[in-house]
Amino acid sequence: MKIDSITIEPFNIQMLKPFEMFNQKYFVRTGWYVKIKCENLIGHGEIAPLDGYSPDHNLYVKDKIKNIFKNLNGLDLISLKDFIYEKFKNYPSIQFGFETAVYDLLSKKKMIPMSQYLNQKSLKKIFSNSNLNINSDIKQLNDIVKIKITSLELDRYKLFFDKILNKFSNLKFRLDFNEILNLKEAKIWVKELSDYNIQYIEQPLPKEQVLELSDLKDYSKIPIAVDESITCLDSAYRMIENNCADIFIIKPMISGGYLNTKKIVDIAEKNNIKSIITTTLESEIGFLANAHIAAALNIKEYCGFSTWNLFFKNPPSYIVNNNVVISNKPGLGY
Repeated sequence: MKIDSITIEPFNIQMLKPFEMFNQKYFVRTGWYVKIKCENLIGHGEIAPLDGYSPDHNLYVKDKIKNIFKNLNGLDLISLKDFIYEKFKNYPSIQFGFETAVYDLLSKKKMIPMSQYLNQKSLKKIFSNSNLNINSDIKQLNDIVKIKITSLELDRYKLFFDKILNKFSNLKFRLDFNEILNLKEAKIWVKELSDYNIQYIEQPLPKEQVLELSDLKDYSKIPIAVDESITCLDSAYRMIENNCADIFIIKPMISGGYLNTKKIVDIAEKNNIKSIITTTLESEIGFLANAHIAAALNIKEYCGFSTWNLFFKNPPSYIVNNNVVISNKPGLGY
């Protein structure tokens, strides 16, 4: 398909409530929307490296986007996708945004959802865990609850877990530590929490501590998930070679879109490692892209898609009981 035009539009969206991660609070989401027009169809994508988190957040992404336009002469849609994939390996957010726009457009031309374009046997629904922190009100929850651990107050958290289980006795916990523990502390938490119904503990140690992660995995009866440790295929191989993880938490904005994410999921599956897809606090276009990627990759584990409420007061039509239902609309369904 011949490209008629490409436009890049900056966005700055205020979140309905702040999101805290690594002791940093996010109040707004910024980035750029990609719009590719071909044959009176428009494909949408989102480039949104997360400040202080994404590997390319400080690599002058805006200037790099401008440089793309110097190389567009004569490129058709598929050539553009291949060009971005090959030349922007250090800019996964750019890969994610342009790839999404291309696949959105191609699937619209076929009049099918993007996930179905990527995989005819894609899922129709993605299950999502609920999110809590220790200060949250305990309301209606999904079967699996993710809790961000922000302090070393183990006894306080145990009381919080007991409070939840007294109300929802069959829940499974996912505990996200965001790298705050050392190996000695992590072993204490694992030992103390062995009687709780914990599906996994996520990134308990800093991502640089590969040998310590391996030690913890050997010690722990609770499965170990890695998030910050997974940024690309090479990092996935590193986790596998050192026997560091039972679960990979993959963010397509970090890994660089569908093609890169698929490679990580495939190598994980070959090594009996489960994969979970989560957002990087994207706005609606990026959120939908993540959902279609998870559906195309047949991710049946509960994923991290509870972030829609950062931007919507009420659930959009495709959110049902906190789960994501893939629309029959062409493309992203946006």
